[in-house]
Amino acid sequence: MRHFIKASVIFFMIGLCAVYGTEQKRRVLSRASDQEKVPVRSEPNIKGKILKELSDGIVADEIDRTDQKDTVEGLTNYWYKIVLPDGTQGWVLGSNTSTFDPEYESKYYKNLYKELRLPDFPNLAIRQHSFSDYVYIFHVLTAVIPEVKDVETAAKLKLGRLMCLQRSLAFRPYPPDFDEWVKENKDHLHYDTFRGQWLLKYEVLWNLHDEYRNLPIADDIAWEAASNPLGGECENDFLCYIKMFNATLVKYLRLHPEGMYAPLALERLISFFEECLEEPPDNFGDKAYKSYPDPRPQLELMREALKLVLEAKDKRPERALSQFEKTFEIYFKKDK
Repeated sequence: MRHFIKASVIFFMIGLCAVYGTEQKRRVLSRASDQEKVPVRSEPNIKGKILKELSDGIVADEIDRTDQKDTVEGLTNYWYKIVLPDGTQGWVLGSNTSTFDPEYESKYYKNLYKELRLPDFPNLAIRQHSFSDYVYIFHVLTAVIPEVKDVETAAKLKLGRLMCLQRSLAFRPYPPDFDEWVKENKDHLHYDTFRGQWLLKYEVLWNLHDEYRNLPIADDIAWEAASNPLGGECENDFLCYIKMFNATLVKYLRLHPEGMYAPLALERLISFFEECLEEPPDNFGDKAYKSYPDPRPQLELMREALKLVLEAKDKRPERALSQFEKTFEIYFKKDK
């Protein structure tokens, strides 16, 4: 996620310069090893009021520089006056910046989703930055997306914007301006009474996927959609679990049977099937659900999705289908 935020904001500043035709010098903010944030001050000295504290990767326009170098906590450099993407002007010590090189634009994009594709980052709920970081980047992306002409890039930035929104919802206790943030984005959110938490609506990410279904980025969008919390609680109800998986992991497998995240989706399903066999959920095998329609369509939907991935090189699809058939047989044992 750190690379994602860096690349997104860098592109934002590149986009603005392309739009307005400026030749401003730009600097990339970066923390020293012992810093949590980069302080932007009102004056070019350590006594200057801190106007903002920012994460790595924010790109700003340089508008001035002190004539003399200053030494702060063993670091000696000039102070640079900068303009941040939101228009804030302030001073930052040169040791907390580096010169932005536009020739590295393509490199930034190669790293854009590198961390998100690692198994250690499987879903949107992981939090790596502060609430204010996510809000700031969300607004930056909101500003730049209308100016982006390249379709693939626009899709990436739209996904990034939604990811910032989703990640911003997990902070406890709620930040002071959280209610206003929710109000600003209420069309994209719903409140889950079971979790006592605001969540990104299920359909928001899937709608984005449908918009860009023919692009490579669709695989990433579908996985984020499949990993996005739906809300509610199945309370150990077998059919509820099946419906939940069909709306998330199984939907991903149907749309991207050879996708990058298919192995991870299969492993999660296998774990569920094995748990069902080792410790059956409530009313497992009991078909007397007055509140449910015929469960067969939901079960068949999962079976067909597993069959779609049988051509994969490893044995996980075969194993998943085998485990599913065992649970399927037990569920309908009374019919035999």
